[in-house]
Amino acid sequence: MERLTLVHMAAAGSDSLWSHLFATVLPVSIRDTLVLLESPNDIGATEFLDVRTMTVSVYTTWVARSDLPGAAQIARAVSACALRSQM
Repeated sequence: MERLTLVHMAAAGSDSLWSHLFATVLPVSIRDTLVLLESPNDIGATEFLDVRTMTVSVYTTWVARSDLPGAAQIARAVSACALRSQM
């Protein structure tokens, strides 16, 4: 049985191309939507409960202090720590 690539499926015009793309794109879009919904939720909850989180620290550094490179550095450090803890 020959393994089909996306190029072969597109050339053949098969429905499996669309089902493959749908299966690939849908989880990514759902993940991105959840991230976009979680960030404002985190900021609102921390303001209400008066608790500092890394999301608020990045946001405050970026907006209030007008320091985008500093905010990017904090975000990169947090991401590195999160990825390292999963290994």
